[in-house]
Amino acid sequence: MEIESLLKSACRGQPVELPTGVEGISTELFEEARHQGVASLLWHLHSRSDVLAGWPADLLDKLKQQARQEAATEMIREAEVQVILEALQEKGVDLLLIKGTPLSALHYPAAGLRPRCDTDLLVAEGDDHRAAEVFKAHGYSSFFENAGDYLNSQRSFRRIDESGFTHAFDMHRQISNASITFSQRMGFDQLDRRSVRVPSLGAAAKTLSHVDALLLACMHRAGHFAEMGERLIWLYDIHLLTETLSPAEFDVLVERAGELEMRGLCADALNASHDWFATRIPEGATDILQQGADNEASLALLTSGRASRIRHTLLMDLQQISSWRERGRLLLQRLFPPADYMMWRYQFRFSWLLPFYYIYRVLQGFWLLVFSR
Repeated sequence: MEIESLLKSACRGQPVELPTGVEGISTELFEEARHQGVASLLWHLHSRSDVLAGWPADLLDKLKQQARQEAATEMIREAEVQVILEALQEKGVDLLLIKGTPLSALHYPAAGLRPRCDTDLLVAEGDDHRAAEVFKAHGYSSFFENAGDYLNSQRSFRRIDESGFTHAFDMHRQISNASITFSQRMGFDQLDRRSVRVPSLGAAAKTLSHVDALLLACMHRAGHFAEMGERLIWLYDIHLLTETLSPAEFDVLVERAGELEMRGLCADALNASHDWFATRIPEGATDILQQGADNEASLALLTSGRASRIRHTLLMDLQQISSWRERGRLLLQRLFPPADYMMWRYQFRFSWLLPFYYIYRVLQGFWLLVFSR
């Protein structure tokens, strides 16, 4: 709790004095900042202010080195992103950059302050096969072909270049795996109509509008909250996007959050962002978002524990599908995914083990649905 308190004060721009006589606190604080993705951010924002003035020299040096390393990594990553985007455009693939890469380019004050392990792309319906061919032509490989729309609507591509650097892209056919309603109501065409350009990543680069990006950031946080808790770099995304919105855009945010049945998720995210980063939020905005939010099924995403999250998400998805046929298809996809997905998910190599893992998956699903709360 002491580390969290120190880190929160630093994130809020308040001078932080580390307690004396506590062995290993510098190392522990650095590791937590790096784990949360904000080590470089702290260095960039506060290294010339009084916030970190009382921190030991070895801790400041670690933060500086982390910032330099991530800035260099970002330069390599951005060059590859531009190459891939141009290649996809040449093949007629229509796409939007989502999550970390465009946020880093448009909203963060310097390169390397938004660490991430991959670049996320949302492709137009029917363009995923052409996109996959482009990745393969550029030396990328993927773990599995297609796990089904109701199981995993994304496909990961990896390539190790000549220097040993790993380039990674996640290609999404739907904007989120966390909520069927959210994905269906945030279709590519409408997102594309509201999209904005990302000039620093080339002529082919475009991304979500500020409002759409904030809605996705709130849903992404909620989708991982049960297992990961608060992830500060994701919360800083929300902080930056929130402070970017005009009053008119905030009104649109409230309206769309209601349509997407995620007012409560947005209110919770904005409150957490204010708590950690002193985010400026229009007066009364979170109260307005909270109105009618108590009955939203999406609030179940904020429950703690993986088992509870899976159970609540499954029940929420089943409620959001009106057709019994589609409900059956959802259950089949989640209980009996393709073989390559099973081998990737459970990390085994021999296909003769598949029946045992399918039985395990069915029993696990039954336990989660019936006994977890």
